[in-house]
Amino acid sequence: MNLEQLKQQQLDYACRIITQDDFDFSEPRYIGGTDVGFENGGEITRAAIVVLSYPDLALVEYKIAKIKTAFPYIPGYLSFREYPALLQAWQQIDHKPDLLLVDGQGVAHPRGIGIASHLGLLLNMPTIGVAKKRLYGQHAELAGTPLAYEKLMDKSAEQQIGWVLRSKLRCNPLFISTGHRVSQQTALKWVINCLQGYRLPEPTRFADAVASNKPLFVRRLQR
Repeated sequence: MNLEQLKQQQLDYACRIITQDDFDFSEPRYIGGTDVGFENGGEITRAAIVVLSYPDLALVEYKIAKIKTAFPYIPGYLSFREYPALLQAWQQIDHKPDLLLVDGQGVAHPRGIGIASHLGLLLNMPTIGVAKKRLYGQHAELAGTPLAYEKLMDKSAEQQIGWVLRSKLRCNPLFISTGHRVSQQTALKWVINCLQGYRLPEPTRFADAVASNKPLFVRRLQR
């Protein structure tokens, strides 16, 4: 593992990310969600992809891929740890979504290539990063009301790299950013469209439960 080589790869990939709307649907038929968990003390990577119909956000299918973890946890390089299992789960999906919400950063990353952007580039499809924590950037104080949002800016405060969204009252905000082939404004729009009273939008909420192997939730999906 050569971090300098991986850093250069990230910089090269970041130059290929499309940060404007580049899709041919006015409304997606299917929206996917992804999340990754780990088993056996991190030795096994468990990736989940769910597909929901839109606009009812009903579950259509979900797939899980488990592979041996081949990359350590290194901040800023998380996509190299997660994307191999996500690609395997993607290959199993029958109903390919039009849009994919990815648990993690998009361009709101020190080198502009979080897992949502990295995966979107590899799959050549529209993706949005939906992160539970801030990795990079700064923002104004966020109001406490539901659906309040502020721009997430880079450290120079000159370029917008995403949004900070309070999706639910008395919950920590989400950090939304362009993944690939989606503009910042559209990324915020579709995350809000997929909220149903929970902190997470439905695609990544379902994926989070599957990837984390939450027993009650998984059993409900299997009925």
